[in-house]
Amino acid sequence: MGMPTNQPIIDTMIGFPMRDVSKAYAFITNQVKDKESKEEFSFPAQYMFKDVPHEFHGTEDPISITLEQMDKYNIQYGMIGVGEEDGDGERALKLYPNRFIPSLSIDANDGVAAQQAIVKNYELHGIRSVTLFPAGMFPQVPINDKKMYPI
Repeated sequence: MGMPTNQPIIDTMIGFPMRDVSKAYAFITNQVKDKESKEEFSFPAQYMFKDVPHEFHGTEDPISITLEQMDKYNIQYGMIGVGEEDGDGERALKLYPNRFIPSLSIDANDGVAAQQAIVKNYELHGIRSVTLFPAGMFPQVPINDKKMYPI
């Protein structure tokens, strides 16, 4: 049985092509210790990820490329990050509110500021989810840490 072609797909976390890969992963690269991750890989822990496409990175219009790929693979909706510096998430949400679902990534080390960011981004963008990456926080925060409780 082949993959159904008439069933719309929801991508639960779209990452737009990055304008600057090293800047995007600086939050992790700043805490790694191995030479490969610091100097040789285009992103940390690259040895674990095979065949990651890089042909779209460096583009000036990551939203259009993302929409083209979504249409190509019948992805009806995509969850995207908002509240970031570059603003691609906010811009995509403004231009295509019927295609993108807003989400916010937070850092448990931020304490009350993380809670405030959740409220602010709900009011601004109507976020429907909050995500976190415990191993990417600096310092790292286990999911059962007391810092996670307020979130």
